[in-house]
Amino acid sequence: MQRRVRPNDLEWARGLRTSAETQDIWWVCDDYEIRGGKVVARYPATSFGDGKYYPIPDYARYEGWRSYRPLQETPDLFLRFARLYQELDFDNAALVWSRKYGVPGGISSTKIPSGHRPDFMSIKGFWEEVKKARFILRMYEAALNRDPPAVQALLADYRNEGANYLWSMGINEESPFGYYENELQFALYGAIKLVKTEVERLCDEWLVVEGDQRIPDPSRVRLVQGFRNLLGAMYLQMYWLMSSGGDAARCEHCSQLMSLARPHPEGRKRRRDKRFCDDACRQAHHRSKKRSADGPS
Repeated sequence: MQRRVRPNDLEWARGLRTSAETQDIWWVCDDYEIRGGKVVARYPATSFGDGKYYPIPDYARYEGWRSYRPLQETPDLFLRFARLYQELDFDNAALVWSRKYGVPGGISSTKIPSGHRPDFMSIKGFWEEVKKARFILRMYEAALNRDPPAVQALLADYRNEGANYLWSMGINEESPFGYYENELQFALYGAIKLVKTEVERLCDEWLVVEGDQRIPDPSRVRLVQGFRNLLGAMYLQMYWLMSSGGDAARCEHCSQLMSLARPHPEGRKRRRDKRFCDDACRQAHHRSKKRSADGPS
């Protein structure tokens, strides 16, 4: 059975430590529509101005907008985003997504100051970002499954589409796996490189000192990560999953990846003998064993 990344594998990312100064909020308009090849918010976006991003009065809902914390509230957002590739009516799927999570952002969004509410994204840009996320996810899963044919099929599809994010890996007719020796090297190292590139492009990190600011304590210095747009939040989720590689196991029922990492930095570490990724798999496994024991009726 093929191993797939599941929502539970990303759930541990909810424990990201944040403070009042972190830009970990994303904005969703009350409604969106498709206009001129773009997903457009019903209400124009406005900047908070004067560098006063958070907290501000009624920041959670203001002038037809609401906010949420995607890293904590939707830890499997990268998976949901990549799965939009399967939607037959992509325009409508992009619209539904935006109404629920907000527009993902894109290259142009990195030039918008934090605290600005992005109010549109082109359907074409939306689609290109979904394709890239799907490629990364499938490559990572191919590495998990030790599946060279899956890598070859993905590369063939994406080379035919001229995916520009493959250029930097030196892929051509003479070097089908670029700088790497084989399919599985490319699958893992390539996925890591692409995720790392997106995190560096779309995210920031800085140090904060927690506690009493009048008597700062060096032991209370913490590293904080934040994102510039929703894509950055999604890539942070995948980045954290990849970096938890040693804290993983296989579900006995579905053979898919399970994270054994702490649900948050100060949380209790998950049991190393965890057998199932969730209650559904545990119950399905026991039902399967019972049917096998009972035999044919």
